[in-house]
Amino acid sequence: MSDSGNDLIEVLVMFGIRLAIGVALMVAAYKAHQILLLPFAGALTAILLAKPILELIPAIHTRVRVAVADDADHWLSWGGFTVRAYRDERGRWWFDAVDVYRLLDLTWPPNQEEAELAPTQRGRAVLSEASIHQLLSGSKHPLAMRIKGWFDREMKILHRMGQGGVPPAPSQD
Repeated sequence: MSDSGNDLIEVLVMFGIRLAIGVALMVAAYKAHQILLLPFAGALTAILLAKPILELIPAIHTRVRVAVADDADHWLSWGGFTVRAYRDERGRWWFDAVDVYRLLDLTWPPNQEEAELAPTQRGRAVLSEASIHQLLSGSKHPLAMRIKGWFDREMKILHRMGQGGVPPAPSQD
């Protein structure tokens, strides 16, 4: 699954393509008067559809998630992970450190000194945009570059919000 921001669409397209293949197999078996092949074509169709159906559940879940009475100003979602975003009084965006580290399969805090020195927003340790770029640049995570591309796109949206733009619905990547 890519981080293109359209993972639900990608899953639905994959589902449609695999369904079309399965239906074509069943129609071909029927037209060839090979009634005995129909159960096998049906089973193959079920196997083809299993992966998109299993991917559809988390893709829909990230869209349905509602930012309940949490203290975050905005939510960013990528690959089933949610990162809370906070805006300070000067309009700068800060991101929940635990969420960012979890996204990269890391543990927060990396050390006690980091935990003590980390800035906070509403009682939570946060990272600045520059800190996240630095963290992603040095990350060994296999998807770090894709996450960086996603984060850059999200930051463009958040910066537009800071210029009086209409706040979009929470990110669904």
